[in-house]
Parts: sequence; structure tokens; C-alpha cells
Amino acid sequence: MPAPFMITSCRHSRPRMAFRKELRMKESQEKRSRRWIAFVYLGLLVLVIPWYWPGGDVRQVLGFPLWSLATLGAVFATSLFTAWVYWTSDDTN
Repeated sequence: MPAPFMITSCRHSRPRMAFRKELRMKESQEKRSRRWIAFVYLGLLVLVIPWYWPGGDVRQVLGFPLWSLATLGAVFATSLFTAWVYWTSDDTN
């Protein structure tokens, strides 16, 4: 029994199969072209988590520890980047 998505008519199977192949190629190219976004998010994640900050650092700005302000800045940058990715996406869904 053929799969439900397969075309049983030989006359129409080639154009549809070619369309599906083209669609798969386009999807894979989109995935590759958008892969850099994941790397940006990983970089921002590294900045958000203050593991790189020295343990005994007591510097303060306006009463807040400096590491917390750096983390808040990275969170703000992440939200701006997320908004930019959303607004510039081609997705019509």
C-alpha cells in the first residue's frame, strides 16, 4: 500500500517530487543561513551568566554589584536581539 503522501499517477509524480526536493533544499539552506543566530544566543548566554566574574569582586555602581549590572546589560542585549530576529524574519506564519 503506498504511503498517503505519495502520488500514484506517474504522469504527475515527477513535478511534485521535484517540488518536494526543492522545498527540502530550501529548508536546509534556511537552517544553515540562520545557524549564526544560535551562535549569537550562545555568546549572549555566556555573558548573562557571570561565571567569568572574580569571586571576591566588591565593586559597586549606584549600590549594585558591578557583575549584576553586567548581567542586566547582557539580558537587555538578548531581548533586543530576540526582537530584531523576530521583526526581520521572513516567516509569514
